[in-house]
Amino acid sequence: MSDYIHHEDPQISDQRRTWPFYLLVFSIFLALVSPHLLSDGMFLDGLIYATISRNLAEGLGGLWTPYYTGPAGTVFYEHPPFAFWLQGIFFNMFGDSIYVERIYSFMTFIVTGYLIVRIWESTVTEESFRVGWLSLFLWVITPTVFWAATNNILENTMMIFMSCSALFYIRSWSGKYHFLLLAISGSLLSLAFLTKGFTSLFPLSLPFWVWLIKKENDFLRMATDSLMIIVFTSLPLIVLFSIDSTAHDHFFFYLDHQVVTSIMNTRKGESHFSVLLFFLNDILPPLIVSGIIACVAIKKKVVAWKELKENSQWALIFFMTGLSGVIPMMITSNQSSFYILPAFVFFNLSLALWISPALAASLTRLKSIRIVKATARLLLVASLAFATAQIGTIGRDEDELNDVFKIAGVVPQGSMISISPTVADIWGLHAQFARYGHISLDSQSLLPYLVVMKGDKGIPVNYKRIDLDTSLYELYKNF
Repeated sequence: MSDYIHHEDPQISDQRRTWPFYLLVFSIFLALVSPHLLSDGMFLDGLIYATISRNLAEGLGGLWTPYYTGPAGTVFYEHPPFAFWLQGIFFNMFGDSIYVERIYSFMTFIVTGYLIVRIWESTVTEESFRVGWLSLFLWVITPTVFWAATNNILENTMMIFMSCSALFYIRSWSGKYHFLLLAISGSLLSLAFLTKGFTSLFPLSLPFWVWLIKKENDFLRMATDSLMIIVFTSLPLIVLFSIDSTAHDHFFFYLDHQVVTSIMNTRKGESHFSVLLFFLNDILPPLIVSGIIACVAIKKKVVAWKELKENSQWALIFFMTGLSGVIPMMITSNQSSFYILPAFVFFNLSLALWISPALAASLTRLKSIRIVKATARLLLVASLAFATAQIGTIGRDEDELNDVFKIAGVVPQGSMISISPTVADIWGLHAQFARYGHISLDSQSLLPYLVVMKGDKGIPVNYKRIDLDTSLYELYKNF
């Protein structure tokens, strides 16, 4: 599969010359995520998933009956539970802290970054080998990528298994352990499916694009490889759902609650074309940077246009694979930009492969990397300092979170409290009470404690306000 054999440069150690660039990329990534990495406040979905994982670690809910909030026995069927299991292990190890989900989320990107480099090394020519950090750089400056790193979405975990599956498929072309590597590739996709469902399956298109674009093997080889991967993706799932009734029930509830409802357009009203706008908005920064690198190199005659075709086959393969993760999303109006997060692994690999000859040729003229080393170290220290300074601060929803902290300081953990109709559909409030206070909200019953929006009228008789100096909400107690 690979078009190169890597040899150590007899004059300059590639490792010594490239590690400062990897450090610089990591420092840039840390700088981008530092405002929100360790501060309080998180995107709604991330709060929900952290709460479920924490509950699982504390024995609330089961592996196939995850518990989020509400009456005991309420099951969360919105997504498959594998990411909750993995994050639950982190909560088991480190206890209940907001930093558990943040470090877990951040680490998923470190692992994915490692896999991106391994994919790069398996597909580029020798001349482009030393600029593997380029694909990482373009990836980390993608807005949804550095946003997702601090928001604990399921795509973060799913992205690991999808990238690893692609890597094992690419490595299978070496000839050695071919079918074993295909089996592993498929099995990894089954884990991705158990993390976020059907959106994880677009890497199944990779063998087709390799066959169509590289033209190195016949159709039968492509079909056989694809069938092998599909079999080992589906077989573990079929066996699991056949022998475990709770897994079977969870899967079919998930199909009904999430998949069918999304396709039938009964939940959200986004345009089916919104995903294309999300894609264009996110790919713009790496696309601009790539264009600048290519144009400067060509203008200075460091490289010719035709030399940019050096890795063009794999660049096109990865672009089409990424597109396979975007276009099918148009089937549903339930869309968000982070749903296509894993596709940006392939899009940015594609961009990096196109421009890597230009950058590799430019770097041969670089006499010293001292400036790169100094910049990387300085940015790393500054980013770590800034991220650490955010501990104890609130990065989003400050007034709402402060109110939650004050109310949770009065209401016992594990309680269920009443809420007024004006508050019932504020889903972020449900998530914050569940995550920070182990408290569930109920808009149907009158319970000892009641939370209302400030200014609400018609407070039930016998409920007296507790003065907590809150901003948005008020707490009442039935005396």
